[in-house]
Amino acid sequence: MNENLIEQIKTDYGAGMSYRQLAKKYRMSFRDLAKILKDGRTLRENIQEHAKLEKEKAESRRYSLLFKLFDEGKLPAEVVKETEENPRFAEKAWKTYVRLKGYLSPMVQEDIIGMVKELGSRVEALSGHVKELDGKLSRFEKTLNALQESHLRVMILLFNHLGMDVKPLLAKLSTPEGEIFGKLLPRPQG
Repeated sequence: MNENLIEQIKTDYGAGMSYRQLAKKYRMSFRDLAKILKDGRTLRENIQEHAKLEKEKAESRRYSLLFKLFDEGKLPAEVVKETEENPRFAEKAWKTYVRLKGYLSPMVQEDIIGMVKELGSRVEALSGHVKELDGKLSRFEKTLNALQESHLRVMILLFNHLGMDVKPLLAKLSTPEGEIFGKLLPRPQG
């Protein structure tokens, strides 16, 4: 008997056709159909194997679609958005795709993942140090501003003590320090 015919009968039976419908369609006796369909296995085993094969075919189609999108340069997140595929399956497909393409060996992948995790923890630690330094810098700037202000007050007092006029000098200064000098000049009394 032709192998294609046997496969077609098994496919039709797995799709739910009864013995009567199969006998009529293929013009066979129930006894001959039973021999073809049983294959030494029970009906339940045949149905389970058929379901397993269908599941594998469906998964292969899913992989195929995702692989085509990966070939187009799309990443798993983009594929999930476009196809509404399960993110876990898309990630699994991506890892399989990369492995099959030979981009990275599994050992290299694990090394890279380890390095990225270590780098992440170092960046986190450095972020804490940056915040600490930022706080110290802010305190340093306040201290420096206070010292500059004190220095300017001493200079103004010295100029006044020596009888020098500070105003012409201040008029020439168009820097922020000049503004500070102006704020610190003694106010005329009277």
